[in-house]
Amino acid sequence: MELEELDAGSTALVVGSEAERRAFCLRRLAAAERAAAAVLPSDPAGTVDAYDRAGGGAPLTVVLDGAAEGGTVATDGRDVRTVEVDAASLPAVGEATLGTIEADGSTAPVDRLWLAGLPGLLERASVQQVYRLLYILSEHVRRVDGLALYALDRSVEPKTARILRQPLDYEVSLETGADPAIRTLPGRAGDA
Repeated sequence: MELEELDAGSTALVVGSEAERRAFCLRRLAAAERAAAAVLPSDPAGTVDAYDRAGGGAPLTVVLDGAAEGGTVATDGRDVRTVEVDAASLPAVGEATLGTIEADGSTAPVDRLWLAGLPGLLERASVQQVYRLLYILSEHVRRVDGLALYALDRSVEPKTARILRQPLDYEVSLETGADPAIRTLPGRAGDA
């Protein structure tokens, strides 16, 4: 599968095991031209190292759960910025993520966004609240002609996945040993 199959200005729900989602999303983050952001990855330091190994050359922002142990990232002269949030607060996660997408004059707008912590957000907030977050983030990502990847475990209830898909453009299904299956979702924003 080519990286270009997911259009700029689009959003995708990425469904698979944690390892499959991580590998898929990090390859796409590494293709960032302006800037990339990883939101609530389970292994922030490993995420930065894997981004570098995947050839990521654009500045990277990692939004960290400030309460998590082992959540620090050594930048070691790399173009990496960290933002700590209270991951138990959906509004705080939303504000921090929006801050990575929108350019503030000192940083470029993110053109690649990976919301790795979606399963954890679903544990702490209602499906409707998480849907609203995805809707808002997706609108901002489209405005900056970016690509947003929202990672979800395949064990999530089908009704929950159906609700979360609604504001998105694609669903990517990942299976071990198979190429990613990309499905265009009904009502895709680019289809008018």
